[in-house]
Amino acid sequence: MIDSFCSVDHVIKRSKCYKQIRDFFHAKRVTEVETPTLSKFTVTDPYIDTLKVKLHQEEWCLQTSPEFSMKALVAAGAGDIFQICKAYRNDEFGRLHQPEFSILEWYRCGLDYRKLMTETVSLLQLLFDGLS
Repeated sequence: MIDSFCSVDHVIKRSKCYKQIRDFFHAKRVTEVETPTLSKFTVTDPYIDTLKVKLHQEEWCLQTSPEFSMKALVAAGAGDIFQICKAYRNDEFGRLHQPEFSILEWYRCGLDYRKLMTETVSLLQLLFDGLS
């Protein structure tokens, strides 16, 4: 059974974490975006099982990741972007795996892998230092 409620302490920590992520990327002039979570088509990765819903007698897919939509935005010229959103997968289920989860995804144009790794470490340090 999915526990749809969590402790108030957890809600407050998550809110603080999301604010730190947004502040981190806004300081770097990375634009926050919001992409659709419903699509007529699924992902191309055959190892990810898509969660499907019926809407007006049609089958729709819930996003397994915002990757496809975000890459389309980058290709259209959106520049550096990030998103914190819900994603859904119809695979493992248990205490550590739920069908609905939160995901952070970002794209940085022109950064090589070393700069991206440095940015990732900086973000993680900020978040873990802020948890105490």
